[in-house]
Order: sequence, then C-alpha cells, then structure tokens
Amino acid sequence: MRSSSLLGTTQKASLRTEAVPPRLYGLPKIHKANMPLRSIVSTPGSPTYHMARHLASLLQPHVGKPNSYVIDSTDSVGRIRGLTLEPTDILVSFKVVSLFTNVPLEDSLRGLAHVFPSEIVELFRACLTGSYFQWWGNFYEQLDGVAMGSPLSPMIANYFMERFEGKAIDTFELMPTS
Repeated sequence: MRSSSLLGTTQKASLRTEAVPPRLYGLPKIHKANMPLRSIVSTPGSPTYHMARHLASLLQPHVGKPNSYVIDSTDSVGRIRGLTLEPTDILVSFKVVSLFTNVPLEDSLRGLAHVFPSEIVELFRACLTGSYFQWWGNFYEQLDGVAMGSPLSPMIANYFMERFEGKAIDTFELMPTS
C-alpha cells in the first residue's frame, strides 16, 4: 500500500462511510412569473459531502479578495454611497444567469492547480465531477457546472468568477477607478 502525502485532516475528512444518494428537489422562485423551480441537490450524507465541506474550508481563504467583491446589499449600498462620479463615468453591474450550472469545471480545476498540490486538486475533481442525484427513484448525472446544494459549489462559483473578472479587467482599455 502506497503512503499518501495528504494532510491528516484531509485524510480524516475523506474517510466517511455513510452513503445516501443526493436528492433533487425544487424551490419556487416566487419573485418570477409562473414561479419556476430552482433545482437544489441535497447532498448531506452523500459520499462526497464531508470532503466537499473540507475542501470549501481550504478554498475559503482564497476567495473574496478582489476589491470588487461585494458581501451583501448593505455593503453594495455603502460602496455606491461613497463614490464620487465624473460625468463621463459609467457604473456597471453584471448578473450571471444560472451561475452554478455554468461554472466551467476544467477551467476552475486548472486555476486550483496554481493554489493547491495535485493531490488536493484531485480531491476537488472527485467532488466536482461526476455529480449525481436521485429524483423520483431514478438516478441522473449532472454533466455541467456545479450543483446548488453542495457546500463546495458557492466557493467554486465565487473562485471562478473572481478569476474571470480579473482576466476581464486585465484586458480593459479604460481601467476602473474603484
């Protein structure tokens, strides 16, 4: 048996034995016409749940660093209130539709390889790819993006968007002032 160089807490987090399949359910988007459902994959008890929680805690110190990161609406209002704009300035805000299901996993994993050792990146890969869930007794595999409901998904989505934004800002001809 080959010994692993994984840290003790990572090894411990990966040795959970319960195996409950993730389940799909929907939450109504009551603010939209016809109240479409937001798909949530409930992962507690699933084979990768504890590892996903552990990896989210490892990634957390690497997310939320850009100056443009907005914590919540109160933070957003405070930032706007403190701005002094010139007549030629433009205030821009972007919304990503269906962010979680549109996170490119391979690009995110390549980015993680610049931050973590390869063994840890492979744990991220195991938790992020091959996601499956149960719905009405049938099993389905999620092929794109990350599932809403995994403890790792918000961190990966933020991590990807921060890298994406950084690359975009680096290509701007007119740089943002704040």
